[in-house]
Amino acid sequence: MKFSKSLYLGVLAAGLVLSGCNSDKTDEDMLPGGGGNPNDPLASGAWGKSGQGLTGGINDWTPIPGLTFPAVYFAYDQDRLGTSETAKLDQVSSYLGQHADVYLIIEGNCDERGSDEYNRALGERRAISVRNYLVGKGIPDARFKTISYGEERPAVQGHDENAWGKNRRAELIGARPNK
Repeated sequence: MKFSKSLYLGVLAAGLVLSGCNSDKTDEDMLPGGGGNPNDPLASGAWGKSGQGLTGGINDWTPIPGLTFPAVYFAYDQDRLGTSETAKLDQVSSYLGQHADVYLIIEGNCDERGSDEYNRALGERRAISVRNYLVGKGIPDARFKTISYGEERPAVQGHDENAWGKNRRAELIGARPNK
């Protein structure tokens, strides 16, 4: 049986799409600041800004004005925490351990690539990954709420790896329960 040229090219293209791209970069290199640039404002230890407009069942907690925690960044299509990001979470865990009245809203975010449904699920897995890490450090699970915004709330506008890398993140919002 003979394949036509267009059928062959279609099968070849589908195979490439399904197999994904291979890269020599490590997960750490795919994170903002992963290249070791000390001038990168998103490098490990940089502190992120507080979230706004909380929805999705978390509105019974109020963000604490002025309290910010570092954003946690993820490699493309990943919910696994990199080493530089766990170092940030160790700082957050230490703070939470010393301030039992502070709770944490964890907002999972993605870049614009992928369907809305896929990005919403990936954002949730990212938020849960952060929560699970902090619970593993001894912070009670009841002090966390997670929400996924998928691609709805980009930190940076743009359609390139620089913007995408800064949008693959979990925002950590210090909060207190409403009385």
